[in-house]
Order: sequence, then C-alpha cells, then structure tokens
Amino acid sequence: EGYYTHRSGFIFAGTNNSIMRRNYVNSRGYQDIIPGGYPSINTTRGDQDLLVYPGNDNILENNISEGSETAFVAQSVGTSTADRNQFLGNIAISAIAGFATAVSGNGTVMPVDNVFRNNVSVNAVNFGFSIGTSRTTLIESFTSFNSGNSNFLANKTATAPPAPYSFTARNVLLENNGNGTGLNVDTTDFTTWLVDYINSFNHVTNYNPSSSAS
Repeated sequence: EGYYTHRSGFIFAGTNNSIMRRNYVNSRGYQDIIPGGYPSINTTRGDQDLLVYPGNDNILENNISEGSETAFVAQSVGTSTADRNQFLGNIAISAIAGFATAVSGNGTVMPVDNVFRNNVSVNAVNFGFSIGTSRTTLIESFTSFNSGNSNFLANKTATAPPAPYSFTARNVLLENNGNGTGLNVDTTDFTTWLVDYINSFNHVTNYNPSSSAS
C-alpha cells in the first residue's frame, strides 16, 4: 500500500518484463509542501499512482488507485518506449483521469500495443479513459461511471510524435449522471479506430462521433 504521495505511488521506470500486482494507493490529497520547490503535475494531490514510465512488457494487475491526478498510465519518455504493457483488472476511484496512454514532454516515440483489460473507473473528475498519443492500443471490457468531462476520450497531446494514431475498444460500458460525453474521439487525430459492443447512456452526448472509422 502507498499513502500520502505527492508525485508517484508505484512506478516502473525503465523497467521491462515485471509484474505489479494487488497494490492500493491513495495520495489522501497530499500537497507539494516545499515553498519554491519544483512543482509536481498536480500540486494538490498525487500525480500518477501506478505507471510505466517508460518500460516494456510489464503487467499491472488487480491494483486500486484512489484520488490521484492519473491513476494508471503507460507513458513513453524521450526516445524510450512504453510498449506491450498489460493493465488487467484494475480500479481507479476519483482520479482526474482513470487510465491513460501518454508521451512525456517532447518525446519522439509513442506507446504502442498496450493492453487494458477488465478495468473500471469511478467518479473521475475529467476522464475515465484518456487515450493520448499512442498506436494500436487495445481496450477490452472497460467500465466508466460518472466522469466529469468524458468517460472515454481519444485525442493527441500537444507534443505528439507524428501520426498515425489508433486504438480498438470492445465491450465498453459508459454511464454518467446526465453530464459530459460518453465516447469522445477526435477523428482529426485518430483516423483509424474501432469501438465494438459499446453501451453509452445518460450523457449530454453519448457518442461523438456516432460510428467508428474502421
């Protein structure tokens, strides 16, 4: 277990072929406390609870994150990859974003072939799942309830390596309390994507767009 984290809870940094299993992390709103010190991503809570930063062929399974900036992340760094990692059976509670793929800074490579299976996000402030700049991400059996912005968002980051970007999602359940967007895909960024067997309901907009690109 990890508590009172203002930056990261558990991190695979330059780590390959490893397993992170059955952990619980809660930053408990721990803030950056050194006046004039280097600020973290979110100065009012933990930044990233369980992440690959970077690393390849790792497994993160049956973990719980509560109250972070981003709960679970596969993130490439510079020229170092974050590929073929598996996030299995994890739960994100009250994060800013529950699950994500991302590129750090001015990275020149993006996460590729990462798998997210049987994961749940509950009460995310912004996004249940945020697919940033990445390619051939696979999401299966994903559930997200009550995200403040979008339960499922796909768009590139400002410092993104060049396209193409792509993902496939199957067996997705998205539900909100009458606000935000269920499925939200920026089709300018993601020209190749597929969502199959999805149920999105009780949002202002349940599907944007209304059909997959492939």
